[in-house]
Amino acid sequence: MSDAPRRFAVDPSRDRKSEQSTRLRKGSRTEARSLATIEIHLECTGVAESDDPMEPLLDRGNVRRIVHDELSERLVPEGTDEWTDSLSDARLLVGHDRLLLRLTLPDESRDRLAQRLDKAYDLAFDLASALRLEIVDPQVGSIVTRFRYEQQFQRFLDIYFTRARTAAALASPAGWTEFADATLASFDVPAIETEPEALPSTAWGSGKRPLGVLEFSGERALAALKQLSAASPFLAIVPLHAESGDDAAILQVRRVIHPLPGLALVDVVTEGVRRIRSIDREAARLSFAPREK
Repeated sequence: MSDAPRRFAVDPSRDRKSEQSTRLRKGSRTEARSLATIEIHLECTGVAESDDPMEPLLDRGNVRRIVHDELSERLVPEGTDEWTDSLSDARLLVGHDRLLLRLTLPDESRDRLAQRLDKAYDLAFDLASALRLEIVDPQVGSIVTRFRYEQQFQRFLDIYFTRARTAAALASPAGWTEFADATLASFDVPAIETEPEALPSTAWGSGKRPLGVLEFSGERALAALKQLSAASPFLAIVPLHAESGDDAAILQVRRVIHPLPGLALVDVVTEGVRRIRSIDREAARLSFAPREK
């Protein structure tokens, strides 16, 4: 097994400005804790020798032997079939058919996270090789080989660092720009185009209710958010390819934060649906018709 993790240069200039996406975050401390904890799975690929579904696929005795013989200087026992990695602070747990490598993502520098992530993956590759397991990273949604990890390290780091900064922002009130409650008086507001299914159905209703925290990325979304003001903290969500006469969801922004360049978290309240009068996509603005009385 390797004595030290691989080291990769971290490119601090990487950001999400060119990406465009919308995602709903619940904005709770529970979600913040969920985002701040990730797991790397080391899964069995063989077929169970027993027909008993309760028979574990993973040989716990073999796991203990590998840990004792080859990783005892690195892995600190924490309980029955649980260890903490002294190099990455990741926790190793033994499941029914897999090992779980659980890593907490504190609000730390990108360089520090790169070092810890690299050490955690170094441990994962060593264990997977010794125990003939397959590495699956739910954060990237695929099987991870050593070659793929080394080739796409910056992408892995982007995903993990974004989760860490998002979790930190959701967990703390510090750093948010607050907007006071206001009355929708203008028929012209900043607009962001996105897939309609990116928002819950309540955003397209007629009532006024808290929606939660929306996560926006992309230059056009950020350009629209820059146009918010204390006098008019309102935002239109426009379905992709919408035209005059289609519906747009109007949201009132309560607070906003930018945890990373190219990324914004926006806490919003629904203001109901309005009929689109015109869309200026270059200016990221929308005008809508007043409601009929």
